[in-house]
Amino acid sequence: MKKIFFIIISAVFFSCGEVDTKNNLSGDSTDVNLPTSKLEALTELSEVDPESHLLFSGFGSEPGWTLEIYSNKLRVLLDYGKDSLIVEEDFASTYTAENFNYNLPDKKFTLNVEKKICTDDSKGDTHTHFVSLDFKEKKYTGCGDLKD
Repeated sequence: MKKIFFIIISAVFFSCGEVDTKNNLSGDSTDVNLPTSKLEALTELSEVDPESHLLFSGFGSEPGWTLEIYSNKLRVLLDYGKDSLIVEEDFASTYTAENFNYNLPDKKFTLNVEKKICTDDSKGDTHTHFVSLDFKEKKYTGCGDLKD
């Protein structure tokens, strides 16, 4: 009985290691690089135009989020990358260094950037602006700075 069991287990083990060559496709193969995370996927989909200029970046924690305002785009990653929003629009003419308010009612998104000293809760660093945003009925707060 033990011999039969050993033979069956051996057959299953060795058959799992065999390579199926019957369905090989001939011709050239192409490597496909797929992103391994939502953050990488978002980064690849929303690559910044080389002509674009970063105007402002903000961030917050609990839950983690980031904001980037470019001359032609606004990008927000929320809840550690679980949710995101990308808006392609001319921000160079509407963004100001003092205060900035932006609203997209159809996306349930509101952004307020206020020139007011802000202290990062996680590190204790100070930043030039306080940022608050609402997205899909969740409120996020944090800090940010102007970029060169």
